[in-house]
Amino acid sequence: MIKTFDGVLEAARGLPASRIAVAGADDTTVIEAIRLAEEEGLGSSLLFGDADKIDEAFDNVEMVPEHSETVAADEPCSAAIDAVARGEADCVMKGNVPTNVLLKAVLSHDVEEEGVKGLLSHVAIIENPRQNRLLLGTDGGMIPFPDAEMKASILLNAIPVARALGAKKPLVGLPALMEDKGQDIPSLNDARRLMAWHREGRFGDIEMDGPFGVDIFLDAESAAHKKIESACAGAVDLLLFPNADSCNIAIKMSLYYTGGDMIGLVVGGITPVILVSRSHSARSKMISIALAKLVGQYQQGFRLEA
Repeated sequence: MIKTFDGVLEAARGLPASRIAVAGADDTTVIEAIRLAEEEGLGSSLLFGDADKIDEAFDNVEMVPEHSETVAADEPCSAAIDAVARGEADCVMKGNVPTNVLLKAVLSHDVEEEGVKGLLSHVAIIENPRQNRLLLGTDGGMIPFPDAEMKASILLNAIPVARALGAKKPLVGLPALMEDKGQDIPSLNDARRLMAWHREGRFGDIEMDGPFGVDIFLDAESAAHKKIESACAGAVDLLLFPNADSCNIAIKMSLYYTGGDMIGLVVGGITPVILVSRSHSARSKMISIALAKLVGQYQQGFRLEA
C-alpha cells in the first residue's frame, strides 16, 4: 500500500493525464492547486463559474494554470457534473461553491440516471509518520448519525479508495468507546451488526475487527497490553467511525497536534469529488487531485501492486 502523500503523487504521475472539472473556480487556493497539478503532469482543468470572478482570482495568484479553460456557467456545480457525464472531465473539484449544492448536483444526476438515490460519504486520509503509513477515516461530514445499514454503505464506498492505494485486502477497524462486553451502547450495537455482516462476506475480501478502543488499531503494544489479538491491531488501513462527529474531531485533532495535512474525496456518486477544507493548503488539494485520479483509474480496472 502507498505509505505517504508523496507516494500518492508518484503513483498518479504514472497514469494518463486527466481533466478536472472545477465547480466555482474563483478561488485562489484552488487555482494554485490546479496549477501545481499541471506542473506534476496530473492533467488539465475546466473552470466553471463566473468568468469575470475567475479572471479576478487569476489576478491574485503569482502563476496561472497554462492548460485550463474557463467555462462561464450560472450553475457551475451542475455544469461540472454534466462535463463528467459527457466524458469531457474525469473528476470534480469543489471550488467557491456551497458543499451542499455541489453534492445535490451529484445526487440529482445519479437519481436521474439510475432511478435510485445513492449515499455519498467522505473519506479523509492523513499521514501516520510514526508507522510510515496512510490512515483512512470515514465518514467525517456527509452523514451525521448513520445507522448500521448506512455505515455498511459508507464502508463499501471507502473500500475502493483503500484498494486504489494498493491495499489488496484492506484492514478495517471499528473504533468505539470501549471494547465490546455486551454493553447496550449504539456504537457497539452497530459494530456487532457490521461484524456479523463481515463474517457473512458482505464487504468482500477485507479484514475487519472491533469494536475496540481506537488505541488498539493504532498501537500494537496497547493491544498486547489488553491481550487483544487481531490482524488489525496497530496496523489498520481504514477506520469506520461511529458517527461524523467522532471522525471529524479525530482527524482535525491529529492535524492540529502534528502539523500534518489531509487529503480527501467524497465517494459514492458518478465521480470522485475532491473536497477538503478551505483552510487546507494548495498542496493538499493538489494531492487530493492525484488521489481522485488513482480512484478513478482503479474503478476503470487499473490496479496498483501492494
